[in-house]
Amino acid sequence: MTEKLSSRQVETSVWFDGLAFPESPRWHDGLWWFVDMHRGEVWVASAGGEKSLMVDWGSPIGGLGWLPSGDLLFVDKHGRTLMRRDRESEQISLYADMSSLVSSYCNDLLVLPDGAALTGTYGFNPALGEPFKKAELLVIDPRGRPRLAAEGLSFPNGMVIDAARSRLVLAETLASRLVEYSSELTRGALADRRTLVKFERYQPDGICIDPLGNVWLAPLTDRELVQVNISGDIVKRVSTQGFPVACALGGVSQGTLLITSIDKPLHELAIEDYYNPSHGLVEVIDLHAP
Repeated sequence: MTEKLSSRQVETSVWFDGLAFPESPRWHDGLWWFVDMHRGEVWVASAGGEKSLMVDWGSPIGGLGWLPSGDLLFVDKHGRTLMRRDRESEQISLYADMSSLVSSYCNDLLVLPDGAALTGTYGFNPALGEPFKKAELLVIDPRGRPRLAAEGLSFPNGMVIDAARSRLVLAETLASRLVEYSSELTRGALADRRTLVKFERYQPDGICIDPLGNVWLAPLTDRELVQVNISGDIVKRVSTQGFPVACALGGVSQGTLLITSIDKPLHELAIEDYYNPSHGLVEVIDLHAP
């Protein structure tokens, strides 16, 4: 890994505050979506900055994604289930029960173009002081049937696929690395695991990918966002107001970067801070701005 950094230092601006632990930002159908994870809320925001509460689930929510029908899927972390919100009726129903396959909470979500989905698990709960344990990655087929896709992962987190749908990048947070898989991703099959980049100081959480295959990652440990190219080189950093936990690209020309962050390092948060709507931020930056 080498560093070929942009000479221009850019910074974000705060778009929203008054959140507890915002996570899983997504750009979908011309709107920004994100969750307030531990409060069990799904929010949506227009490009103009108007936000509204879409789901008040009452239990922590992980990743978000959409089926080809337009129905929303979201992870019930503690329930170890995948829930489905009907696009028309807005009714919420069980889509997949993963509790028999995993030993810990479920986490982020990636829905593939054919409706198959991938979700990672914790392996253990660091917030409760549990000892480290490696975790699983599950695939849920388009009929809502889960199975094991990979195991032996150190807190699998954010996931993205490239434009060619031939490359999956996964953040292994507690191994401080990004790993790649390939082979028939639209069918949920994973193969050829390899390390894209191993970091010395970053613990990547949420990630997103641009049309060229460059990956933006939220490193948890620093007030900055980091971009890595397809060779694993760090090519750009963006200064942030908080400590980033996730990111997404969106906007009309895919030139807006939205970051969810917290105002103090993760290790300084007490359990009650995860539910207190005063630590979470949503930040934005226009990457095309001069």
